[in-house]
Amino acid sequence: MKTPKAIISLVVCFLFATGAFSRIEATPVSGSISFFGSATASGSSGPGSTTIDFGTNWDFLTGTGIYSSILFLTPATFNDFSFTGDGLTAALGGPVAPLWSLTYSGNTYSFDLLSLTDAHVDSTAMGFTGTGLLHATGYDNTVASFGLTGTGNNYIFTLSFTTDTATVPEPGSATLVGLGVIFCAAIAYRRRRTT
Repeated sequence: MKTPKAIISLVVCFLFATGAFSRIEATPVSGSISFFGSATASGSSGPGSTTIDFGTNWDFLTGTGIYSSILFLTPATFNDFSFTGDGLTAALGGPVAPLWSLTYSGNTYSFDLLSLTDAHVDSTAMGFTGTGLLHATGYDNTVASFGLTGTGNNYIFTLSFTTDTATVPEPGSATLVGLGVIFCAAIAYRRRRTT
């Protein structure tokens, strides 16, 4: 018959190996969201600073994932941003936190613009791509990419944000599983040595 100490050791070993002592897994924001509205530029992109001024008429267009239940035409708030350069050499004037925010059914969604990967403005069109952090009530901050394009009078835009839905193991869980395996191996080694 096994001693209580041996049984407790086996239970602890099992719990560590299965990661039962790990914290709850992170829940990243997943899905995509699109808006439409108008914006104006202070001028064409180039060596000087260009500011994008968002109008007050931005609304939710469509969404997938966590954004799929938001009603069409739900108002969103956008903050202006500035950049220098043109094309792949464009640089954001500084982080914009948040670039946009939206509240629906008691949940707040927002995006912090951290960098531009491409930007171009001329007299008939604008186009931007970049990266930042998505925030949503009940979810972990999630790295996301965005695109902003538009042509015509008053620059009517569709703005899209997409997240990577790949799951990355939490380092703490991997460490605990590793410790559990080492602990089990040590118990097995000690038992073989004492018998």
